[in-house]
Amino acid sequence: MKKILTLVVSAVLITLMLSGCKVISWLSGTGEYSTWGRISDNPAAASEEPSDTTEELSPSTEELSPSAEEPSPAAAVPTVVSDTYAYNSEYIRSSVEMPVISGLADTATQDKINAAFKEYGDKAKADITRMETECRELVEQNPGLDMVYELMATYRVDYNKNGLLCITLSSYYYQGGAHGGEARSSYIFDLATGDRLGLADLMKDGSDYRSFINAAIRQEIDKRVKENILYEIADFEDIGQTPDFYLSDSALVFYFQEYAYFPYAAGIQEFPVAYTDLAGYLNGAYMLG
Repeated sequence: MKKILTLVVSAVLITLMLSGCKVISWLSGTGEYSTWGRISDNPAAASEEPSDTTEELSPSTEELSPSAEEPSPAAAVPTVVSDTYAYNSEYIRSSVEMPVISGLADTATQDKINAAFKEYGDKAKADITRMETECRELVEQNPGLDMVYELMATYRVDYNKNGLLCITLSSYYYQGGAHGGEARSSYIFDLATGDRLGLADLMKDGSDYRSFINAAIRQEIDKRVKENILYEIADFEDIGQTPDFYLSDSALVFYFQEYAYFPYAAGIQEFPVAYTDLAGYLNGAYMLG
């Protein structure tokens, strides 16, 4: 009798396996269903290679991570090209090189960022018109005066990854005198929203980051003064609410406009404060480095 019962049970199990039924697996203690390779009901498929059952056993790769061909706006790395405007006359030489970005999935965000750069460029063009008029009037009032004003605007891409874009715009201008001057402005954007970010946005709420940064810059100034490579015309104490700075691969780099604290000959001095040193103050919503 036992032999007959054993033969019956074996026959049932074999039948279940051949029919492709799902057998409850209790080996893991979960009671979840697992598929045992099903034989096709289509006779023509009998000679074909067994199909890969990976799709049945695990979620598809597309479900696990975004497609590399369609990155999310936050992960996108935009392309930066130049839009150049040049104007020269008897009274002025000028060139304005402005960045234009492309490649973001969200065109509204992309347009928002480009609008900020265009505004900067439009102001530079207005300055060119104003400077040309001023130089013409100056020459007309002083016959024989050989004077040509200059304005040259350029930019550099400092940081373009981790959902952040930082571009520093620089303008050289000459309006007579012994030498020209330079002015810089850094634009930092959240590529997911198109919002321009300031220092407070990158720092943790409630942290005393300004005191830490002030101390780091003060220490570096003292070091340069001691080494006779710098001297102050005004004492530095505080970076203020909206300091000038840009992002590098390893640090926040603070800088001061000409004559703010140092003589013209010193140029625009830069003071990097490493991300590793700022670890306790950084806003975790942004990845820096």
